[in-house]
Amino acid sequence: MFKGFKFKIRGKPPETVIVKHLDEIEAGLERLGHHSSYLLVTGTGKTKELGEEVKAKFVKHKLIGPYLVINASWDCGYGIAAAAEKENVDYILGIGAGKVGVDIKLASKICGKEAAYVPTAPTNDGLDTTLVSVRQNGIPQSVRVPQYKKVLVE
Repeated sequence: MFKGFKFKIRGKPPETVIVKHLDEIEAGLERLGHHSSYLLVTGTGKTKELGEEVKAKFVKHKLIGPYLVINASWDCGYGIAAAAEKENVDYILGIGAGKVGVDIKLASKICGKEAAYVPTAPTNDGLDTTLVSVRQNGIPQSVRVPQYKKVLVE
């Protein structure tokens, strides 16, 4: 079907850990080397409720938030980065679909804090890329960003 098509993978896929239940996310983050405090980032709908449920299950580490993402944009990325700096957290934890993934990657690039992601959409095409597409002044642009670590919940 794609005869002659050459696909080159840049970089390596994100470090990933799989857990069985929401209450294991904190332990999954520890297995990825994360210990300490997090800024929780979610969408505004169902993922906000999911984020609150995960927050209630964190017992060893500080989880501040949720910081709500409205769209994938530089403004949201800068807002998350500023909140992470203000709250003096060590990591950014995103729970949600595409716009959450984009914005935590942007925030990680802006403030230099490592990000971890719990995707809620299995078809999210941005899971393993170090590029995000965002608009600035109405013009779409691709931005290279750091890779985050993933926690997948079965």
